[in-house]
Amino acid sequence: MLFLRGEDASALRRRVAESSHASAQAQVLLAKAQAILAEPLIERRFEPGRPVMLPTSRLMADRVFFLGMAFFLSGGQIYRRRLIDEMLVVCAFPDWNRSHFIDTAEMAAAVAIGRDWCGPLLTSSEKQTIDTAIVEFGLVPGLQSLNGGSAWTKIPTNWNIVCCAGLIIAAVVARDKKISSAVLEKASAAIRVGLAAYGDDGGWPEGATYWEYATRFAVLAFAALESNHSALLTVDEFPAFAQTWRFGRALTAPSGMVFDSGDSTPVGRRLPVYGWLAQKSNDAEAARWQWQAPGDVHPLDLLWYAAPPSTPAAAPRPAIETFPDAGYAVLQNNDLEHCFYLAVQGGFNSTNHCHLDLGTFVLEYFGIRFVSDLGREDYAAAGYFEPDKRFTHFRTRTRAHNTISLDQRDQSIEAVAHFVARRSDGDVQEIACRIDDPNAPFLHCRGFALWNDDTIVILDLLIPKADEITIVDMEWNIHTQAAVTVREGRLELAMADKQLHLTISRSSASVLTVEPVSEIRDLSGESNFSRISLKQKVKGTTTVAAVFSSAPEGDHSARIRHLNQWLDGLIQSGTIGL
Repeated sequence: MLFLRGEDASALRRRVAESSHASAQAQVLLAKAQAILAEPLIERRFEPGRPVMLPTSRLMADRVFFLGMAFFLSGGQIYRRRLIDEMLVVCAFPDWNRSHFIDTAEMAAAVAIGRDWCGPLLTSSEKQTIDTAIVEFGLVPGLQSLNGGSAWTKIPTNWNIVCCAGLIIAAVVARDKKISSAVLEKASAAIRVGLAAYGDDGGWPEGATYWEYATRFAVLAFAALESNHSALLTVDEFPAFAQTWRFGRALTAPSGMVFDSGDSTPVGRRLPVYGWLAQKSNDAEAARWQWQAPGDVHPLDLLWYAAPPSTPAAAPRPAIETFPDAGYAVLQNNDLEHCFYLAVQGGFNSTNHCHLDLGTFVLEYFGIRFVSDLGREDYAAAGYFEPDKRFTHFRTRTRAHNTISLDQRDQSIEAVAHFVARRSDGDVQEIACRIDDPNAPFLHCRGFALWNDDTIVILDLLIPKADEITIVDMEWNIHTQAAVTVREGRLELAMADKQLHLTISRSSASVLTVEPVSEIRDLSGESNFSRISLKQKVKGTTTVAAVFSSAPEGDHSARIRHLNQWLDGLIQSGTIGL
């Protein structure tokens, strides 16, 4: 059977019987499957405002996994019979929305897995209905797209991996060997385009949400081919992929939220294939992370079960983690007295699902998000995925993020940001980011330093690209849901039972404001975000230093100078080129 690696249901039951931890997970899964039995059969539904059938495809996948796993665990045919009824409903749809092919791919994968798991109980008529739908609704349009060079076959995004993976899974199960062989060959070749987007360190440029999505389907594709004993595509060809769980862990903050850069959401879906990655990496920390990662347990967790390590305490997370190919960096201090988490966006503004936000960051203190992203726009918003309209929406624009804008202009889509250096000397961890926008009159260098006691320093250095430039209006922004109080030039951010103090080193002519983010409002007409903004006119080289500290008082000039001297040294050495 698919994904069982030669095991049968009795092996899963033995695992549950022998492990109290596995038994607890099984009880959660069985309860969810039991709840599905009380729900009506699936209906064909689309997203509000968009001709997208993904909600239906994803609901079908959830029902396949939960009902199928409940059968494996209990032997209760009621779960498998209900799953067959669900498959017959979706196979009676007029199609699987091939005009938005990712809907088709997800549905084809879900039905194929259900077909494989329920095979012994299917009647001849049911087999014919399901097999016909897999071919006509999934493989035929898929092969047409692969042969015709549809856009998703050629771009290194989540679409490539999800569409190819869905077709691979469906082709492994399909009874029509002629078309399944053609699809397997074409899709296994095309998915390499998407898999190449994983950096040498396992990073993914589209951010946390789409990393989870792409990685989940990539693993399903690898595992389906393993089940089929196929050598068309193997994970051994992509050695960094087994380590991609580290990227997911790095972008997961102590609060349990993720770094919601670009179109990612702060409360992400938990990757359900951590167990498979743990087995491939043979890393005890990967096995530990499978069960520490926030989010609901999934049937695949039990199918690919990595037993938690016997030692109760995890090794400390790295104080610095950078994923330069993907464009992300994280600084963190996880000790009990000083718990900071800082995640930074680099990379390319042209990356799929990105905003014009290079250099933006989120900041948590003791698991409370004091500096936040404003979130993504409604996907049904007019023109949100059209290149000439996408960046007219406020949330995609530079001023909506925690970075600098010049003359109220957005960063250009051609702008890039590279993490050019990192340093650790015991008491402090530092990273340096070069933000280069060809349409901006300044080169922007942004340095981040996390001191191991109670302080984060963010230093912005603006360097003119030409000897003579006109005066430019600079705006330095961050966004917060904390209550903000101004006290003698310092800002106090209060949230839950914690306070964080912010001091901004600035010129006497600058203007510091704290205002509601009026561009976005909730249903009550109020904005629950505030913008802390520093505005000043700049012409020559300009420095802005922001210091976040748990202490209300203190002289931070030495720490600012420490970071500034490091950046200056990088400039003099040519590491940050001008």
